[in-house]
Parts: sequence; structure tokens; C-alpha cells
Amino acid sequence: MLRAHSACQVRVMSGRIRVANGEVMSTSPVWIVRGFWVGMSLGRFPQVLHMQPIRQLPLLSLVIFMSLALAPAALGAPSITGLTPATAPVDALVTIAGTNFGATQGTSTVTFNGTVATVIVGWSDTSIVATVPSGAITGNVVVTVGGVGSNGKSFTVGIDIDIKRVVAFGSPDPGRTQISKVTVWVNFPPGTASVGLKFTSPDTFASPANKVWTKTLTPGMPHDTSCLLDPTAVACHDFPVPTLLTQGANPICPSACFDNITIIPHPTGTAGALQFEITFLLQSNYNVGPGTTSTLCSSTQNIDPEHYTIEVTTGTPLTGACVESYNKSTATSCLANANFNLLPANEVFVQGFPKPTVQCGKTSRPAVDVVMVLDRSGSMSTQLTPPPGAFCSGQVDRIGALRCSARRFLDLWDPLTVDPSNPPLRISGDNVGVVSFSSAATSPPDQALTPVVPGNGAVQTVLTNISPGGSTSIGDGLRVANQMLGTANRQAILLMTDGQQNTDPKVEVTNLATRTAALYCDTAANCAGLPTTGTCNYTSGNPCPLPNNAQIYTVTLGPSLGVSAAVDQAISDASLGFYLHTDTDGGLLSPFFLELLQNFLKFNSPETVRLISDRVSGTPFSTEVPISTTSRDAEFSLMWPKDLGALRITVTPPGGAPAIVKGDTSGFIVIIRSLPLPPSFDPIGNWHIDVKAIDLAPGITTAGTNAAGIPFDLHIMTDDAGVKSELSVVPGDYKTGDNIRLQAKLRYFGLPILGLGSRPGDKIFVSLIAPGQGVGDMLSDSTASSTPPRPDIDPGAEAKLFNAVQNAPLRVVRPPDITLFDDGRPEHGDDVAGDGIYSALHPGTIPGDYNFVFSVERTDPNSIRFSRQQLRTAFVRAVPDAGNTVFQSSIVRGDRTNTLSIVMTPRVKPGPGCLQADPKCGRMGPGWANYFWFTAPGQTPFKAVDNLNGTYTATLAFTGSNPPPVSVHFENVLAVIGDSVTPDHLPAPLGPGNVFTDVPPPTGRGKFAVFFDAGAGIPHGTFGNFFNTGFSLNAGLEYIATSHFSAEGIFGYHHFPGTITGDLNLYQFSVKGEAYLTSGTLRPFVNGGIGAYKFSPGPTKFGGNVGAGLLYSLTSRVGLEGAYNFHAINTAGGVTEYSSFQGGIRFVIKP
Repeated sequence: MLRAHSACQVRVMSGRIRVANGEVMSTSPVWIVRGFWVGMSLGRFPQVLHMQPIRQLPLLSLVIFMSLALAPAALGAPSITGLTPATAPVDALVTIAGTNFGATQGTSTVTFNGTVATVIVGWSDTSIVATVPSGAITGNVVVTVGGVGSNGKSFTVGIDIDIKRVVAFGSPDPGRTQISKVTVWVNFPPGTASVGLKFTSPDTFASPANKVWTKTLTPGMPHDTSCLLDPTAVACHDFPVPTLLTQGANPICPSACFDNITIIPHPTGTAGALQFEITFLLQSNYNVGPGTTSTLCSSTQNIDPEHYTIEVTTGTPLTGACVESYNKSTATSCLANANFNLLPANEVFVQGFPKPTVQCGKTSRPAVDVVMVLDRSGSMSTQLTPPPGAFCSGQVDRIGALRCSARRFLDLWDPLTVDPSNPPLRISGDNVGVVSFSSAATSPPDQALTPVVPGNGAVQTVLTNISPGGSTSIGDGLRVANQMLGTANRQAILLMTDGQQNTDPKVEVTNLATRTAALYCDTAANCAGLPTTGTCNYTSGNPCPLPNNAQIYTVTLGPSLGVSAAVDQAISDASLGFYLHTDTDGGLLSPFFLELLQNFLKFNSPETVRLISDRVSGTPFSTEVPISTTSRDAEFSLMWPKDLGALRITVTPPGGAPAIVKGDTSGFIVIIRSLPLPPSFDPIGNWHIDVKAIDLAPGITTAGTNAAGIPFDLHIMTDDAGVKSELSVVPGDYKTGDNIRLQAKLRYFGLPILGLGSRPGDKIFVSLIAPGQGVGDMLSDSTASSTPPRPDIDPGAEAKLFNAVQNAPLRVVRPPDITLFDDGRPEHGDDVAGDGIYSALHPGTIPGDYNFVFSVERTDPNSIRFSRQQLRTAFVRAVPDAGNTVFQSSIVRGDRTNTLSIVMTPRVKPGPGCLQADPKCGRMGPGWANYFWFTAPGQTPFKAVDNLNGTYTATLAFTGSNPPPVSVHFENVLAVIGDSVTPDHLPAPLGPGNVFTDVPPPTGRGKFAVFFDAGAGIPHGTFGNFFNTGFSLNAGLEYIATSHFSAEGIFGYHHFPGTITGDLNLYQFSVKGEAYLTSGTLRPFVNGGIGAYKFSPGPTKFGGNVGAGLLYSLTSRVGLEGAYNFHAINTAGGVTEYSSFQGGIRFVIKP
């Protein structure tokens, strides 16, 4: 009977491995699958004889009985001569050879270190086939017959793997390994608190005895890299490394211990289960003699393959394992930086077990449940821009692009056409479901979780039937998706939407630090039937968290208002997913979905090698790509609008291997090849890819395809065991004025890849498509209608945005590429130099989506060759800056009551590309009325009216001559606040903690201020030929007419030392106007004035001055100011010119 249980992975390099208390292993990649044995029952065992008094038995019966009873003693005690295999996991079959076992089992037993084997599938006098019982540990196997026990034969409960021996550097043995890495993946079942492992080095040499090293593995343990040394070693062995090999006065190989052993914990899809990746480095053997004498000892390596042992000494047995081996067959010394090459399956053996049918990386990941949460609101019928033909299969609207992209997502996961050379990415246990939403989510869902199967026909039909219409309730879509997910597999949600949440329930992120996603309703009745947990009540101030911890990956299409995009990004960050966005390009949905598929399946598996978007017509598109030598496969996905014609892709592996050619009119081609390929494949060379247009659709000409041919996207991925990359925007709540943190974390077998950028051909940079104009600025100046064209779009700001972008999409810019650094410098955002994490900072000045394409590549043949690309989006949300926000206040007086009118233009923090002096840049624009609240003593909090032009008007009725002081609060939250939300139900209660600024004094009544400034006077031109720089003093009275305009009367005294004649004193009597560019604490201003200038000695002349400066308010009445002014005086024979630089204090006098 054949039994197969769940498998896990273990990797070891070049050797033989036994994993005690483990599971059955196979070849490299070698699967150890619990109970993977074939055997047969030899029949029922005889019943125990019914005993009667001897006197009642006939003589013949007595003879027979005595013969049976005394047979063992007469024939001799049972004896074990051998065990095959001598190492095996629980549930594996072991053949016990020997003598005197008896023809049948009867009452005889087999024990493994005292644990009885309960399953016996074969028994004869000289051979027994038994299964290793659960609970067995390493020790002696004993056969007991008739109460007489046999000799004990040592048996290891574990895994036995043979790997080709490591030979000396420069060995004439071609193709053999001088340096080898062996990676072992081990899985342990749920409930495992810790596992004790014992590693034994190879028994290749008779002396000294095998070396033993122990390690305890625990859940959540950090990434562990150890340098294992053997201070007593004086003879040859690979592991641990003899101390004198790497240390001492003249070490042979000082880097031998750099990555001697690495242990990396990995998450699994099963709660409580453990998985560890363990990598050994095996160097060529040296004989380390007394002092520093050392010699190569390949002549003593007489055993091939080498043997390694891993035993579980404490904790639960293994539930599975897998082994892979990599070598450096071209290394000339231990310092050689050659690539490790993945060995084919026939290079690593597990004695007695069949070769694997799949590779370690494919099956090392846990199964995944994916729910596609798809927006079918009315806005999804929006036509795509630019015109159709540049998108997925020529789709003309957003819903069509969504359907097509989702189909490609499923096709790559498990295509309908099964090609033996194209193994699917799907593994057993993967499931997919679909929930669509508009005003509410479909319930029951469009498609319940169902196994991923070739073609996924049922799910494809569901996608075809999704039609747009209605409003947008993202929260309800996520609610239904969470209900579908279980706990057996890893959980993931793909959320695709193009709209702002405008229907209950909604989703918000309640904590900016932990970014916890939760549901709420603006109208309590809409959430009345939803389950509650704890004290939550589905209000915006007290929302209820989503029940599952699924990773949420968000793809958004089209510009958005307010915090909608920030919420989409935050719910992805909160669940350790990520966020992707495009404002207009529906064609990006397919590459986005493939990026998401990579991350759904990743868990140290697929990596994106290259993302290419281009066009092809008469001349084929060609490129070359390095794919690392540790890759288990290479995957090529070509996508194009099938309406424009057919494409053919030719993939030529390096080394003269046969080219792979595919072409059709489907709009989607996938090629997957398992590696390494058969000879003459050269894993160190570049792969060559050609894309050619082989046919244009009838009626379509090259000119008809925008004079550039057929647009296509080429996505290249690899399942790489050695090179691991994390190319990402560091998760964060990015606000205007923040620096966006970019990081590339690169590892090779768990160790950092250092020095990128230092070798010829190295690439480590990020390309960027950034907003060239904020939504707020665009809408503030737009004359588009605020009337909704369809009922699913809210009137006001949302409708104006929709109408505005139909013919005038947002401008984007492409700044220069950004270089990443691993230098520990704060200006690069890098925390530690030389840790393999490369960093950069990019200022987020303009609110909006920043799309980053990370590119990392190394092509030096003497180093690790690889290429990686990733597409990531960071959303920078608008928050008001007090110093840049403009207020205009006035008083309308009535007979009994007066009205304070406040006109506010909220603006974000200025920065590069959006200066404070530019009034057209930095406006938050329409759509923020529910986030700004005004408070005054004794008054109910009130909000402003959105004028839909970037300004907001708030009014307050009051009695008396002066209005009360008014403060402005800003709801700095990641939640959509509806129009119906009252002040007492806001997400963040109004209080001192969220006061944005105080409203400046109204224009209906001015104030006075006095000031005194001192500085330097600098003469210019001819004036400067006669006088030197002197000092300058100003004093005056300022009338504050409005928050942005003042009039000043000035008396100035300027003293200039003479160079030829005597000193000159110049008295200034002038008036000038001053315009403040902003309100708040820091206020830049410009000024200009005219007046009389008295020369002493000399006459009085007419002159003027212009200048600019900055006022910093310490309190509402006291401020510091600095200014520059240029003076020009009309004097005989020409104009006398000088400049004054002054700083001083300003004090406001109450009216």
C-alpha cells in the first residue's frame, strides 16, 4: 500500500544527511515524505494456541506443541546482521536481515530503542520488513522471538543523504565540487515549542572521529549566521572548519567561516508550524598540522559520496524535508568568488528513495487562499485613456481591463494548456475565490473558495459576468472576503478599486502607528446587523477590526480625493501587503496583477527579474538578461493587445541550449523552464529574448499602432534559491514634506550582497514617475462641473474630479534616477553601512502617487550574477501646513449680531518643486470640508463650506464689538469622513491635540505694531567708491490692515564711513506697504515704499526702496523679523544706491 503525508523541506550541500525523528527524504531536491513507502501484507499472523492441560492432549498433539514451544531455543537465539537503511524517519520501512526470526511473526516483536513496531509488512526466518514506529528515537533495533531478544543493531531515526565529495581546489577531476553549499529545509508540526538538532560532520575520514554540533531552533528566532570552528582539528574534514584554516598567523582561507552555517526561520501557512532553512558551506579539505603547516588532503578522501547526519534530539518529529546542493566546480581557491550552480537531481542522493518529481522551492511554500475583491461600481465603466489598443486585449473601459488582467493572473497561476516543460505555479491546496462590490458586496460571494485548477473555468466565468453599476463600499467587500477565509492556509486578499468610499460600511486605519484596519458606518443603522467584538460599535470613533489577519494587496486605478488613497495604502501596510496605483493607465493592471501573484506565492520563491514595457513592429525587440545560477526555474510572461496582431517570443538559453519559441494571437504567452537545463546549458551566461510581430490584425497597419508597432509587457521571473531580494518602499504614513524611504535588501544564501555599484555593469537605482501637479491644484483651477454625470458619483468635489480628468489627466514628471547606497549616511536614509541594505530618500513635496521601479543587477562573471526589478507605489497624502495656509477674515456688522467670516486656503508644506512663493502650487483643493473644524469659546464646533476652488468659508455669529478667538482643528486620520458625521462622532475627538492653527485677526478692524531693526548698510556703484559699509537702524509703526497686508511709517538712520571724505549720515523718512504671503508662525513678506532721505552733510532728496523678508511669530504679539531692502535716491549727477540687511523685533499693540 502507498501512503503519502505532507512534505516539508530540508536543504544540505554535498553530503549524506540523516534527520532523526524525521521523515522520508528523496534526491536533490530530495523529498522526505512521511510514510512514503511501498509494501504488502503477507497475510494474517497465526492465532495464539488455546492452552489446555497437557494430560488431555494426545501424544501427537503434545509432540507438536513441544516442538513449537522449544523451537527458538533449539534453533538458536535470533540474530540481526544488518539494517537497510540504517537511517530512516518515522513511518519509513526498514528491512532487518538476520537469522532465527521464525517463519512467521506469531508473538514475536521488533522494537526501535524500546518502542514496538506495530506495523510489520513482511516476516521470514531471515528477513523482517517493519515500519519505524511513531515516538521512536535513535538507538538499537531488537527482535524478540519466544521471549528471547536478539543482539542490538544501531539505528538512527532520521534521514540519510549522500552527496558527492568535495575535492581539492584545482583538482583534475572535471565537474567536481571544490566548494559546496547544501541547503536543508525542515518542517515541524503545529505545537512545536522548540526543536533540538544534532549535526554530525562527514565520516569521510577514519580519524579523527566525526565532529558534532548542536543547535536549538525556536519559533521567531532571529536569522542566525554562525562560524563553526574546531580548535582541536588536526586532520581533514569539511565541517566544522579547522581553526587553523581560518585563523592564526598565516591562515590558508581567512574567509572560510564567513558563511559556515546559516539558519533562516520562515513563516508557514499552518498556524504554529515551524520551517527552517539551514545552509552549510563545505570547503575543500585541508590537513592542518602543527603550527601553521597545512596541506591539501584530497588523497585521503576515499569515500564518495560523503555522509552527513542531522538528528532531532528533542522536540517533535519532522513532518517533511527537502535537500538541494550547489557547487563551485571552477573555484581555484577558497577565496574564489565564482557562482554556485544548482546541481541537477541526479547529483544528490537519498539512499533507497525515489527521485523527486518537483523542486524544493515550488513546494516549500505553504498553500495559499486568495480572495479577489473586485470593484464593480458604476465608475468602472469609465473609458480608458489613452484610446483603446494600448491596454489588455484592447479593452475600452476599466471593467474590461480588470476582467482581462484577472484572467491573466489565473492563467499564469495554472494555465489551461498543460505543457510538461511548463510546470504551473500552483501547488496542491491553493484556492481562489471572488467577491465583487458596488453599493454592497455580493453575498454569497460570486465564487466561494475553490481549488486552483488548470484554466480555472468556473472563476473565469464569474469574471465574465461582473458588470458595473452602483456606489462604492470597499468595507463591505473586505468584510465578505474575510468571512470566506479559513485558517488552514496562508490568507491573502487582492483588492482592486477605482473609487472613493461613499457607502457604508467603510474601512479605515485606526492607529497611525500600528495601522489597524477596521470597519465603521456613518449611519449606525447600516452596521446594525454586523457582529461586534469587544467594545467596538462601528462608529468612526470606535470601529470594529477586520476579523482575520489576511495580507491585503491593493491595486487602484484613477485619481482620488482626500484620504482615500492613503487608506488603501495603509490597509495594505497594516497587513504586510503592499499598494500599487496608476492614475490613467489601465494597461498597467496586468503587470500589477503579476506582481501580486509573485508576492502571493513568494515565501522565498518567485522573484521578478525584469519588467519591460515596449513596442515592436518590423524590427524585433531584443534584450539579454542574467539569471542567477541558483535559480530553480525561469518564467517568461508576454502580454499585448491581441486585437493588434500576433507576437512571437524566442527565449534562447545560454550555452547553446535549444531556443524556446512560442507565438500566437492570444495576447498572452507563458514560458516556464525548470533549471538546470540539460547540457550544453551554461548557467553563467545571459539569456537572450526576442519579441517579434509576426502578423498584424486585418485593417491594422504599423501606422495605425501609433507608428511604433504593437505595445507589449514582458515580465520575467525566477524561482531563486540563492539570491533573495526585497525591493520596497518602506511602509509609512507619508505626508507632504516627508522623505519617502526606498530600500533594496539583497541576500545570497542568507548573507548580505555587498559592494553593489563598485563593479563594471552593476546597477542599483530607482526610476520614478512622480506627480507633476497635485489633485488639489488641478481642481482649484479647473472650471469642470461639480454635477455628477452618473448617480454612483457624489456631487461636489468627487464629481468635479471625475469631470476634470476626462479630458485633462494629471500631469506627471520623470525625475532623474535615484541611486541607492549602503554607506550608513543619514542623507541617504541608510542606517548601517555594509549590511546589504541599500537605501535612498526622495522628497514627497506634491501630494499624490509616486511610482518607483527598482532595478538591481550584477553581470560581472567573477561575482554573483543576477538581475531584479520591482514596481512599487507610495502615496503621499496632503496635510495642511500652518505657515503656508492663507486666511482672510472679515466682520459683517449687523443691528444686533455680527458675523465673522473666515476664508481659508489650506496649503501643504512647501518644498522642492513647490515653493512657498508660488500661489498656484501646494493647495489641498476641494474635498476636505469634513476634516477642518472650527472652535471658539462657548460655541458649538462648526465646519466650513467647500467653495470647490481650493478655498473654504466658515462663518460665526457673535455679539459685542470683537469676535471670540477661533481655532482650526484638522482631523489627521486615515478614514473617510462623511457629510453627516457630527462633531461628537469624529474619528479623533476635537481638542488641543489636533489644533491646526489659530485664525488671524479679522480684517474688519486693524491692529498696530511697533518694530526696531538693526543691521548693515552696503553702498553700491559710485557711492561705494567714496564710502564703506556701515551700520543701519530702523524704527517704525505698522498698521495691520488684514492678515496679509500692512502699512508702515519708518524712520531710518544709516551711517557710512568715508574713504576719501568724511563719514556720511543718512536719515530716512518713508512710508511703505508690506504684503505677507502666508499666515501662521513663519510668514514671508515683500515690501516697497517711498520717502525723503536727508544727507548729513548734504541736501534732502526723494527716493524709494523695495525688499523682502521673513517674520517669525514667537507669540501672538511678539515676533522676530529679518529683511533685505534696496534703496535708490535721486541725487544730482545720478542715482545713489545702497542695500540694507536688518533684523529685529516686532511687537503687536492691541487696538
